[in-house]
This record gives sequence, structure tokens and C-alpha cells, in this order.
Amino acid sequence: MTPPLTAALGRLSDHLGVEDASADVRRVDVADGGGVVLEVGADGRPPRWFRDADGSLVELHPRDDGRLPLTADWDTLEEQGPLVCLGWKPGRRIALFHERPGAPVVLKGYRRGRSARARDAHLAADGDARAAGFRTPRLLHHAPDAELLAFEHVEGRALRVESEEVDTFFRAGSALRALQDASVALERTHDARAETDVVDRWAERVRRANGELPPGWQGARAALAAFPSAGQGPAVPAHRDLHDGQILVTARGPVFLDLDLAARCEPGLDAANLLAHLTLRHLQGAPGADEDGVVTCGAAFLDGLGRESDERFWSRLRFYQATTFLRLALVYALRPRWARLSPTLTRLALRCIEDGSPPA
Repeated sequence: MTPPLTAALGRLSDHLGVEDASADVRRVDVADGGGVVLEVGADGRPPRWFRDADGSLVELHPRDDGRLPLTADWDTLEEQGPLVCLGWKPGRRIALFHERPGAPVVLKGYRRGRSARARDAHLAADGDARAAGFRTPRLLHHAPDAELLAFEHVEGRALRVESEEVDTFFRAGSALRALQDASVALERTHDARAETDVVDRWAERVRRANGELPPGWQGARAALAAFPSAGQGPAVPAHRDLHDGQILVTARGPVFLDLDLAARCEPGLDAANLLAHLTLRHLQGAPGADEDGVVTCGAAFLDGLGRESDERFWSRLRFYQATTFLRLALVYALRPRWARLSPTLTRLALRCIEDGSPPA
């Protein structure tokens, strides 16, 4: 039987009139009601979304997403100024750049009952953390009925993974430490069990879309299950989705984006996620992300974080690097352009497990 993703890519290629549309697929998700959703876009073109289910391919449009209350106000918002879709997960959330009169803003829309939790996570970063150097776009407005959060638009540039960015990575590490040390009221706790649950949910998505998991992945997951749990670190405030794409470089220093998933976690979780993504950028051939750049930037970030004297931190860092690599192996198994990286990411997870486990 042809896996759902393979069949969807064939129908997408036919629809677009190309031999193989795989290279233009940015990301793939498994739809809640069955089938897969493909986000397509390349060469600077605006993204398009398609859902393939029950043998039929249908194009989706953000403004028609009835599960997101924000979209009901689309026409009204557009009358006030142009809207640009920055990101959309159908039925889950959307981010829009709104060039309204005065100052542009970033609008984030959620499904029913989800915006308050995201609001609380962002507000928690204010106060002690902001005063100590942790910066995130300010929350300007919360409209509960529309499940909408409006944020200031921060001017800046993308963080580059290269040796010349060493100072920015150091400052980012210092800013993260400020968040970890702050008195932040976060209700949610995300521990090691919760992290492996995320990995396992991704494995189920990949099974549903591809029919199988990447080579060697199940063996690596079994090895992770044997990772010693003793010595887990304290729960501290964490971003919980920290990677290079979540850090904006500004004249006033690094700004951390998208705190929707913020929770109390072990200190190594955010650092591990960022470091694993630096290695991913090298594997993807990102400009400047050679081996020296990855090592230099990672070391600068850890220097800024300042946990070198905590022996427990290093073992837990390896655990969370392993979970990140296992998750990335699954995420990129669903991105046709990068699926070839999955076995390498799986091997890197195994290496982290071996490094973090005590000798027999």
C-alpha cells in the first residue's frame, strides 16, 4: 500500500504540473481528521497549503479556517491594513503581520480556549526576567473572544550560525540564564517524561504519514529508555522551543520569539534544543554553519548560560540533546527535501545517549 505522504506528493505534483513537487514542500503535518497537510513554497513565493485525504487534494486558505476565531475578523483587519501570513497550522494557530496605521503588529490566533495560556506564558517573561536582560516582543493586547494576541513588531535580523556571531550567542545564553533565574509564574511543568511523550507522538505521526519510522530510530528510542534518570535538575522557567530561528538580533541585543510553549523545565532542555539545531543547520548546509561555526557558537552560548560548574547539567544536557535529535529525525522524515538527514540525526541521538550514560 502506498504511504499517505507518497500518494499526496504524487497528487500535488500533478496538480502543480511539475514532475516532482517534493523539493518545494516546506513542511508536512498529519491532519486531525485524517490525511496530510502540505505547506508548499520556494524561491520567495508566498506559501500555499494543501490537504490530501481520501484520495483527494484540496487547496486550503488561512482566511477560511473556521476553527480559528481570528479568521472571522479577516476582512475587518484587512480594511485597516495589509495582512501577511507568517505561519499557519490549519485548525491550530496562525501568525499574521498586520501593517496597520501607526505601527505594525504581529497577530497570533489560536483555537478555542488556547489564547489565555499563551498570554500567561508571554506575560511571565516580563518583570524579573526582562529586567535581567531577557527580551521578548511585548504583548499589546489580548482579545479572548477572538482568541487573539497582538504583539509589538520588533525590527531585527535572523541569527546566523557562524563564528562572527559569537558575541550574540554569548548574550543569548546570558539572557536565557536570566529567564531561568527569574521569579516567573508558569503553571505548566515539562519534565523528562513529557519530553519523551512529545517524541513518541511525533513517531505516531510519521507512522501514519510514511507507514514506517526512519532506519535505526526504534533502536535509538529503546536506548533512550535506558538513560539513567537519577540526578534530574530543578525545574526552571524555559522557552521550550528554543532554536536559532526563535532568536532575533537587534541593536539592543537578542530578542526571543514565540513563548507559547513556555513551561518549567530542567535547565538543559532549552540549551540542548538550540545546540541540536546548530548541528542541523550544518547538516543542511546553511551559510556559515561549518563545523567551526557550530562549535564556536555553541560554546559561546553555553559560556553565557554559565552552568559549567554543575556536573548534573552536562548529563541532562545529553539526554535532552538525544530527545531533540530523535524528534528532529521524525520532523525531517516528513520534509521530503531533508528526509535524507533522518538517519544521521538518529545516529547523533545515539551518540548523545552513549556520552551521557555512565560506563558499564
